[in-house]
Amino acid sequence: MTTWGNDAGELGARRRQASEDTDRGAWSRLWIGLGAALVMLLAYPFYEYTVHAKLAERDLRQATRQMQAQIQAAGDAMARDTAERQQLTFEQRLAAVRVKGVSDAAGGPVVMVELQGLTAAQAAAPICAQAAGWLKRSVGGEVLRVQAARGQRPAQDAGTIRCE
Repeated sequence: MTTWGNDAGELGARRRQASEDTDRGAWSRLWIGLGAALVMLLAYPFYEYTVHAKLAERDLRQATRQMQAQIQAAGDAMARDTAERQQLTFEQRLAAVRVKGVSDAAGGPVVMVELQGLTAAQAAAPICAQAAGWLKRSVGGEVLRVQAARGQRPAQDAGTIRCE
């Protein structure tokens, strides 16, 4: 008498069936894995492009915000400077005129001046007085060429004046 499942013929059949199921399962898992790898290989470039596009967009937005903040700050500073200059009286601007340098050239002295919004003719008296101090001689009767100092930018010709 045999118990259920212990028959030798039945045992061999079950072993054959198990190995066939294992072989079929291994092949199906292999094809599933290859299919998943193929899908990933095809999808990755689109994913990478999307990620890089989003990152570039974020960086550009951030740079735009920073640039706008800097432009706003520069505009505010210019507005403050303009307001301060407009509030200064003529006498205060005249007192603020500064000679930054003098070159005693063959055609007459050239004077580099911060004009504070005035013309060379309006600021002639302080320019002549300060130029005489720089040259260590009197400039009475001489014609001075005036160059307006503009900070880091090149000087600009502001005309000529005759000192009295």
